[in-house]
Amino acid sequence: MRFDKHEEHAFLLILLDHVFIRRNQDAIISAVEERLSIWNQLPASHQEDMQVLRYGPTNKYGAHMDGLGRVMSVLIYLIRE
Repeated sequence: MRFDKHEEHAFLLILLDHVFIRRNQDAIISAVEERLSIWNQLPASHQEDMQVLRYGPTNKYGAHMDGLGRVMSVLIYLIRE
């Protein structure tokens, strides 16, 4: 099977509960990073790679300390229609 970059992202998300997407990987990722930069008023160069997580009905995201000195975390919800 051969996938273009966008199909590959979707395929990985179907198989995995957690995937990293490198910064500036393609035009769509760069556009998301730029919109986040405008929203959070921090340069896109200060952002980490994106983490895409799939939470099931019993999973949750909770406040935690991971020692990385982040200024903020941004959650974006994706919904399959």
